[in-house]
Amino acid sequence: MWSLIIFIASIILLIVLMIRGIHLGVSILIVAIIIQLSLNPTDMYKVFYNTIMYEATWVIILSSVTIMWLALILQDKGIVNEIGLSLTRILKKPSLALVIIPAIMGLLPIAGGALLSAPIVDSLVNCPPHIAAYINLWFRHTIFPIYPISNLIIMASALTNIPIEVIALFNSPLTITMILVGYVFGLRGLSYRDQYRAERGSIKPLITIFLPIVMSLALRSVFGNFSIPLAVLVSIFVTGLMMDIPITKLLRYLFSRKVFSIAFIGFSIMVMNSTIRLSGISEDLILLEKIMPQNLIYVLLPGVISAASGSPMLGLLLFISAFNVTDLKSLLFIYTSSYLGYLVSPTHLCLVYTVEYFRTNIKDLYKILIPSAVIVFIVMNAYIYLFVN
Repeated sequence: MWSLIIFIASIILLIVLMIRGIHLGVSILIVAIIIQLSLNPTDMYKVFYNTIMYEATWVIILSSVTIMWLALILQDKGIVNEIGLSLTRILKKPSLALVIIPAIMGLLPIAGGALLSAPIVDSLVNCPPHIAAYINLWFRHTIFPIYPISNLIIMASALTNIPIEVIALFNSPLTITMILVGYVFGLRGLSYRDQYRAERGSIKPLITIFLPIVMSLALRSVFGNFSIPLAVLVSIFVTGLMMDIPITKLLRYLFSRKVFSIAFIGFSIMVMNSTIRLSGISEDLILLEKIMPQNLIYVLLPGVISAASGSPMLGLLLFISAFNVTDLKSLLFIYTSSYLGYLVSPTHLCLVYTVEYFRTNIKDLYKILIPSAVIVFIVMNAYIYLFVN
């Protein structure tokens, strides 16, 4: 019972630290150390030893570092804008452009990245600002559940030992449902600006986005989960050759503050994972099952934590680690809850920046965002309960 109290208090502390603006990695590490010192201080060295020796730690760190490295290059060189403009010219229907462009730009793991697609969405639509904000925010986040090199899927796979492609495949109904719901609430009956024109566009910028996906899947049988950082690394140097970027300049991006920050977050996540597994919290969490069924815990609580913190990783990490989740059904319940809770969170940077860009009221946005998330939540949990073993 004592460890359960510590766990709940630690979650509250973690959310408070994040809301106060403390770095995510620092917040997670502080709380992990507090948990271990409170429950089993003599095993503190085991927490860090296990973290360092655990293969998943290095998969998460190396994947996060290389993906952020690539994202910084694409953003700095204007390739992100080229991707959006190319897609706008290639696609013949503006409605299709509104679905695809925010999603493609959503592939880049940049905080508040909805700002990248907002100008393109704004140039295409003729509608109230809260509808434009909804389209930009909602469709940016349709791609993450099936994107095999997203940090969230990589972490889920590393912690549960469920293959990335399996998670992405069984998450596909989440993406499909989000697109359909987004069409109903955002695109149906929408009017477009007169200046929209479909022109020929270059596919060259798209290579930098899709090459790491193709390569990681091709190399998986040989390199396992390490195929992801290897594929992204190759993509970085291919991008360098395409853009004529000197090797010294490429390395400068690697040693940026953002890359170190994402690496530290990955390490802190795995320290928390080791702490929860070694502290005995998992045994005491069985007490929660006397209050509500385990699946109901997975369906509700991760979303509450992610909504409060504005971080999908938090809900996913805590419940996978605390309940030693290794089966697909439980993972999908936790993933769906965490992801949708994060999507509607008032501390979600994409939501905050989108509201600011389109100069709309968050209450107006929530009038369509919350019902959309609730419908997807109900449909997804019904699908998981009925069709996933």
